[in-house]
Amino acid sequence: MSPAFIDAATWLTARCGLSDRVTFQVGDALHVPSEDAAFDAVFLQHVAMNIEDRGGLYAEVRRILAPGGRFVTYDLVLRNGDVLYPVPWARDASASFLLTESHTRTALEEAGYKTALWRDDTQVALDWFKTILGTQPYNGTNLGLVMGPEFSVMTGNLARNLRENRLGALSAVLTLG
Repeated sequence: MSPAFIDAATWLTARCGLSDRVTFQVGDALHVPSEDAAFDAVFLQHVAMNIEDRGGLYAEVRRILAPGGRFVTYDLVLRNGDVLYPVPWARDASASFLLTESHTRTALEEAGYKTALWRDDTQVALDWFKTILGTQPYNGTNLGLVMGPEFSVMTGNLARNLRENRLGALSAVLTLG
């Protein structure tokens, strides 16, 4: 979705000495340029909330996932009340396509997945924010370099949305049904 993320990922991979093992590219999650059944595992972290066609996303993951493979996702889900913007994935509601936990599960099941793990990780996320936001600002390399000057407002709103139960954090491991 963002060339800046690709630049950051490429830079970090080089710093870790892994450039010969990993590549990154900007792409369309609804049209992955890979063969059918090309991957043993697919991991999406904070991706689905930017995809309006959730059924299309999950169908594309199914297409590229090999038989016996695992689909792992960590994403945010709607809970109670309106989301406060801006947040890390959207400056306003026009770019945010959150579903409730129930609707997420239904969309996954309709796409042919069986649940191996379904876990509410909201408290884990809140604990992480408490630790991070309770420390001195880090002046080195961080996600703010990619996200821009609103990053601290975005992360503050995300933490508040989680604290106020407007959003929840969901982890899931799925297999093909």
